[in-house]
Amino acid sequence: MLIQAVPQFGPAMLRGSLLMWWLPFLLTTLLLVGYHLRAGAAPWVRRAFFGVMALSIAGFGGLVVARAVHNVVAPPEWDVQAFWIYARVAAEGGNFYEPADMHRVAEPLQHETTPLSSTPVFTREVLDAGFFYPPPTMLMVAPLGFLSLRAAALCWYLLLGAALVACIVALRRTFFPDGGRVELATVAALVLLFRPAYLTFAFGQTSLLMLLALIAFWRTRDRPLSGVFLAAGTLVKPVFAFFVLYPLLRRNWRAIALAAATGGLLSVITVVLFGPQVFLTYFTSNPVERAPTWLYTLHENQSLLSAMLKLAHYDGVHGTPLLYPPFLIAAALIVGLTTWAAVRLPRERGELALALMVPAALLIYPQSLDHYAMLLLVPLFYLWTQRAKLGLTTGFAIALLTVEYGIIRYNLGAIETLATGSLWLFLLALALRPVRSRAAEPLLQPTLG
Repeated sequence: MLIQAVPQFGPAMLRGSLLMWWLPFLLTTLLLVGYHLRAGAAPWVRRAFFGVMALSIAGFGGLVVARAVHNVVAPPEWDVQAFWIYARVAAEGGNFYEPADMHRVAEPLQHETTPLSSTPVFTREVLDAGFFYPPPTMLMVAPLGFLSLRAAALCWYLLLGAALVACIVALRRTFFPDGGRVELATVAALVLLFRPAYLTFAFGQTSLLMLLALIAFWRTRDRPLSGVFLAAGTLVKPVFAFFVLYPLLRRNWRAIALAAATGGLLSVITVVLFGPQVFLTYFTSNPVERAPTWLYTLHENQSLLSAMLKLAHYDGVHGTPLLYPPFLIAAALIVGLTTWAAVRLPRERGELALALMVPAALLIYPQSLDHYAMLLLVPLFYLWTQRAKLGLTTGFAIALLTVEYGIIRYNLGAIETLATGSLWLFLLALALRPVRSRAAEPLLQPTLG
């Protein structure tokens, strides 16, 4: 699916490892080094830095725009058509958790001017299973069902474009509060160089909305308002519910109460709009039970469960993969160590505790697709901007971010789980040791930011 995304927009030479791995790997390194050295550097160094920044934004931003335009003109089955079908069933008053209603609505639409996919894989995964998300999530996509497929795709990509801009601005304000246009452009370049950003547009997925919720949750993490963003993020993707661990450990009961109230209000609205039967069906006939087992071994699935199943050559026949014993043991260990480390950290180091929870959530969630890694931008920007407080040299921080970016992009994301796991281990090590600030950095001269 996604392998075909870049070839449609560039010459053959750019379809290989040059564009997909080596160039962004090099640009990431040069961007971080240039940003660090820009103050007081020779004019040619500053010009080179701005050139790298411009190339990153124009080149990889252009790929995102090109993919969005292509997907509006020819909406792909994964996942634009899938979202639209779910929304159309809801708009027609059907039960988007019942395969019968999915087929009833989708089959006539396959003969329209812009035909829907009718491949066996699409039918098995979408029509035969139903809407994979909790009922309140339909509030986010339901308006698409009142539009034609192409009009819905256009509105959807306008929303994703706005979310991309909002995430870039929010990241700059959160991690570079005293920064200006240079910091904003640097953040934009680093976001666009991050492969999951392109995948979000290739799939037409909601990872940017989830990232925006995480940034808002990060900024309000010790206030009751964080509960609203916790509920909002969970509405976008259930993996976000893992972050309830933070207010639980901090005994922020008002945030938890506000999250529950927000979730309850959204549930009431869902019942009013779609009916109580639809709401109950999610619990009595959950689509996860009908989902094909191949979903857990897809190339795009970069959860720890998926990695283990691939290594074990899981055949999808013997028992549900969700109860795979080695995974249950590993997940329990990750949750236990994450909780233990977060409890040991003092309140003033809450940022590190929450940063640790991000890769932990992606590891243990069984359906962490590769574009979910957008969430990793939060702990990565945290490590970069707080490197001195964490006792890291700038050289080490540059190497860490470059390697993480590189692993996530390597071989079309085949080993993204390794990037998530290594980041979790590194943050765990930071959380379990005393912080020692460095007065001087031997590798590079320090500058602000």
